[in-house]
Amino acid sequence: MTTQIEAIVIARQAEDRAAHFYADAALGCADPRGKDLFEQLARYESTHRDKLDEMIESLQGGNGYPEYGDEPQRINIDEAGADRVSESGDVLDIISQAIQAERNAAQSYRELAASTDDPAGRQVFERLIQEELLHERVLNDQFYALTNEGFWAWGE
Repeated sequence: MTTQIEAIVIARQAEDRAAHFYADAALGCADPRGKDLFEQLARYESTHRDKLDEMIESLQGGNGYPEYGDEPQRINIDEAGADRVSESGDVLDIISQAIQAERNAAQSYRELAASTDDPAGRQVFERLIQEELLHERVLNDQFYALTNEGFWAWGE
């Protein structure tokens, strides 16, 4: 059976992979709005990884769950200023993969939240769930905008 710390280590590794995935997507995206979206998502996933590192260190030191801290993420979509683009299917494939990865991450955090009796731990995992669901929503909105409207809806 996987311990709580082992499960958090697995989640941390997933966040690290997600950060690299988004960083690679940013490097391969020609559109500045898409590049910015992927860069911001890479930073958010790196922040999640760092928070999980703090959590692992705190739990291993017998100090319990640390506070998550910081204000909730604010991700804005500005359709009024969106540029029309003609993107290849590769970007849509990347967004589809990212949507699924965000869904999977939220589910992993739900399982971690359910597996702890510590209210502080549940609070941290609930916050991570909400952030992953926000990422999923932004990506779904972007997928819709590209496929149905022909533009990047990601704003500055």
